[in-house]
Amino acid sequence: QSRTIMEKSSSAEPPFTNSNEEIDPDGDVVFQFPNGSKIQVSSKALSLGSPVFKAMFGSNFAEGSKLQQGKPCQVELDDDVIAMTTLCNILHHRNKNVPGAHSGSSLMQLAIITDKYDCLEAISHYSRLTFTNLLTSKIPVNDIGPLLLAALLLDEPIAFQRTSRELVYASDGIDVTEVFGSVLLGVDDTVKALLPQGLIGTNVLDLSKPYN
Repeated sequence: QSRTIMEKSSSAEPPFTNSNEEIDPDGDVVFQFPNGSKIQVSSKALSLGSPVFKAMFGSNFAEGSKLQQGKPCQVELDDDVIAMTTLCNILHHRNKNVPGAHSGSSLMQLAIITDKYDCLEAISHYSRLTFTNLLTSKIPVNDIGPLLLAALLLDEPIAFQRTSRELVYASDGIDVTEVFGSVLLGVDDTVKALLPQGLIGTNVLDLSKPYN
């Protein structure tokens, strides 16, 4: 059984329980989520791939101050657990543990946290390969909205063009509001806020309105 972080530390603080996902068994950070899931990671690996994590684990934040004292750090996150696990596996170069395929919804969640933690460059190769695999076959209608947002956030113009074309095709005879659901129609304002100002209601996204 892997040693816990605290068994390797001289700190007198209570030990962490074993993480649900030991991405780095020697990691000095444990992410904890509202559902009780935990991910054990390396602050160094995350800092190399994300300027947001680099700042978080720096001396100006409580988490970083703790790490600089040689103490492990537990950080509570409200992000999607599966998406964060995927992102952390990518940043730790654990390619065998990264999903080989995604649904539109799961790729959208990964794109959201990639944007949040500014990891675009670090996952660009993976996102390009993932879109290539997804776009080799017809896109399910329910995946069009999430994939369109994912392509935008991941800066994949070819994928955005292809997905936009599928949206045009899907608009023939159906209410296209069903394509987007909560992605663009304001149900999830957090996701909607990620879009550039003024984009909704213009150009191809104007197709989210019902046809007469």
